[in-house]
Amino acid sequence: YGKGFNFPAIPFWQTEGEKWMTEEQEQLTAFYGWTSFILVVLVCMWILRRAIPTLFYRANYQVCGEDQGIPFSSVVSISSYVPQVKSNIFPYPLLAVNTHDVDEELYEWKDPEK
Repeated sequence: YGKGFNFPAIPFWQTEGEKWMTEEQEQLTAFYGWTSFILVVLVCMWILRRAIPTLFYRANYQVCGEDQGIPFSSVVSISSYVPQVKSNIFPYPLLAVNTHDVDEELYEWKDPEK
């Protein structure tokens, strides 16, 4: 803390006997001062939140093997995991997710009636 540097900028830091602000100016200065203090604290918390994981959780993945040059979409036996619920009412499992954007070829289950 150097002379002349007082943070947050609130009327409390005025030197005794040198009060020159009106009551309205002190209220507005107090509002701006505490608002700036809160913003500085929030920015520091955000920076810490972003920095801490990078300090403690470093990636240690090492590649084993080489790219085989086979696109995933060209593999005949590919399938995907789709959560399903077994039902006593329906003869087939019910899908428990929105499958709007999932290609039907990725389902392992086939309808025996089709």
